[in-house]
Amino acid sequence: MPELLTDPAFIIIAIIAVLVTGISKGGFGGVALLAVPLMSLVISPIQAAGIMLPIMIPMDFLSIWMYRKLWDGKNLALLIPAATVGITIGGLTAGYVNDQIVRLLVGIIAVVFTLHRAS
Repeated sequence: MPELLTDPAFIIIAIIAVLVTGISKGGFGGVALLAVPLMSLVISPIQAAGIMLPIMIPMDFLSIWMYRKLWDGKNLALLIPAATVGITIGGLTAGYVNDQIVRLLVGIIAVVFTLHRAS
C-alpha cells in the first residue's frame, strides 16, 4: 500500500473516485458506483473496495440520518433480505475468487446498473 501513495496514476484516479463519490452522495445519484471500477484500473478491485468502504460508511450514515423521517417500509422489506443474501454470498465466496473474477463481476455490475439507470 505505501508504494501506491507515490504512484501518480493511483493518486489521480483515487482523487477522482473520491470526488465522484462525494458529488454523487451530494445529489447526483448513481455516479458513486463508478468509484471502485475506476480505481480497479490501477489497483486490485479488492483493495479499491477496501479503500472506498471507510469513506462511504460515514457518508451513508449521514444520508440515513438526513432522511430518517422519510424512509419507506416497503423499500426496506425488499432491500434488507436482498442485501442479506448478497452479503452472505459475498462473504462465503470471498476466499475463493481472485482479482480477475472480482474485476469481471464489478465490471458486469457497473454495466448492468448503468444500463438499468439509462432505461
